[in-house]
Amino acid sequence: MNEETLLGIPQESLDRIKRDYQDIPLAQIPKSPMIPQEILDSIPRKFLDLQYANHNERCKLDIYLPPEASPENRVPCLIQIHGGGFVNGDKRDMSNTTFLGVINHGYAYVSVEYRPANKAEFPKPIHDCKAAIRWIKAHAGEYGIDPARIAVTGNSSGGNYSLLVATTNNLTFFEDKSMGNPGYDSSVQACIALYPVINSSSIIEERVMNGTSDGSPATMDAAECKYLGARIVDLDYAFVQKSNPGQYITPQICPIMLRQGMADKPVPYQQAVVFAEQVRQCAGEDRIDFALVEGAGHADPPFKQPIILEQALTFLNKYLKN
Repeated sequence: MNEETLLGIPQESLDRIKRDYQDIPLAQIPKSPMIPQEILDSIPRKFLDLQYANHNERCKLDIYLPPEASPENRVPCLIQIHGGGFVNGDKRDMSNTTFLGVINHGYAYVSVEYRPANKAEFPKPIHDCKAAIRWIKAHAGEYGIDPARIAVTGNSSGGNYSLLVATTNNLTFFEDKSMGNPGYDSSVQACIALYPVINSSSIIEERVMNGTSDGSPATMDAAECKYLGARIVDLDYAFVQKSNPGQYITPQICPIMLRQGMADKPVPYQQAVVFAEQVRQCAGEDRIDFALVEGAGHADPPFKQPIILEQALTFLNKYLKN
């Protein structure tokens, strides 16, 4: 399958996007580039900036539908939670659209906006994500979405949120049903996480192991400190661990696809290795699809290649279509 067919984006647009973005490390891109208007215009069935909760103006989502979705023919859905160091990012950032191409393979794609951690303290951003899932389930019939076949995905900080959504169903600390649609749950049937922050308690030690830190406590410039509102060294260990999805693994955990770069400096690859092993030991091999990407740094081009979408479709088809 060629790239244009897989992604459903005209080759001319793909070539331009590659020239502009693909070989630029994410940290060096001046302000995250948005999805080009030509790509948005090429998607005939889309519903943009739908308000899923009234707590904040940012609580909006975009829905992109495949041609076949209808109330009579409901399709599975992939929900994207964007990254951005917990305080930045946008639901239409180009860097967060690795899986937009699922709409060409029979899936609805929903991209969620949420409150940044510097405006809404932990765990309120997760409250937002779960409120969005409840809203989608409540309105599933209108958009031809099957509420019983939903997966969540995220990269970097969004990967942390996605894993927490996948592992904390029915835990009241992570859900605020006053945000709307309390009669619906926020459970998902599968999760895809790319280079996620997982355990903020061990992250400095792991950076030291990888030669990317001298062991000094992380300052407030670090994403994990922005996430939790203080330097990790100044916070209670038990509180920090509440943000660690590994704390909530059970034998009933939904299937998870996890990809991590071995040259990632902000998020040490050991984070993913430990989490994957925890899932294997608690829930079994079939609950975790894990791979390390040799030589890949944080948000590097390998994570934007068609092979990642192909792997995701194989994973999603196994658990949401078969």
